Parts: sequence; C-alpha cells; structure tokens
Amino acid sequence: VNSHIQMQRAGRIIHQGAGNPPRRSMSSGAFTKGAATQSSTDTMTVQKELIGCVIGKNGIKIRQIRDLSQAQIRISSPGDDPSRTITISGTPDAVSTAKYLINYQINNELKKSP
Repeated sequence: VNSHIQMQRAGRIIHQGAGNPPRRSMSSGAFTKGAATQSSTDTMTVQKELIGCVIGKNGIKIRQIRDLSQAQIRISSPGDDPSRTITISGTPDAVSTAKYLINYQINNELKKSP
C-alpha cells in the first residue's frame, strides 16, 4: 500500500513538473539489512513520436523519473526504427516505479492528442 501511495505522489510530481523532486533515501526500506539486494531489468518500446514526453525539455522528465524511482534508465539512440527501446534496471520496486512513471508520461501525452 505504501508503494502505491509513493507512486501516486511521484505521478503528481512528474505531472506538475517540479524542479527538484525528493529523493528516496536508503533508510526508506529500499534495502533490507542482511539480505542481498535483488536486481531486475526490463525493457519498454516507445514510439519515436512519444519519446520526447518521456525525456522532457533538457532531459528534466527522465531525470525526475530516475530520481523518484532510483532505477537506472537507458534510452536507445535514435535510428531508422520507428520506436526507441528503454532499458530499466534496479531493484524490482525501482523498475516497477520507473515503468509506472514512464507510462504515466506517455498516457498524459496521448490524452492531449485529438
């Protein structure tokens, strides 16, 4: 439940375009004492026309997503392919949060389109 509340809050911050989003601290439960940290990697495919809403002006949106999720996010270089691949890695919670925030950005952009 707490994770769901954090994702809703993160979505609001992304939507508002806050300048400096809060960072998750190590003491927030992201790491469990004595347990090995699980690592997860996932990929998403995003149409070229929509990648700008994920990256944002001067990279602000993708930086916010990275900061809020604490995931490592790589976006493939532009090419002839009609889509870009986003590779997300980190803890399972970080990957899940990053995917949620990326989808949030894309869905907001699609709502703007006629």
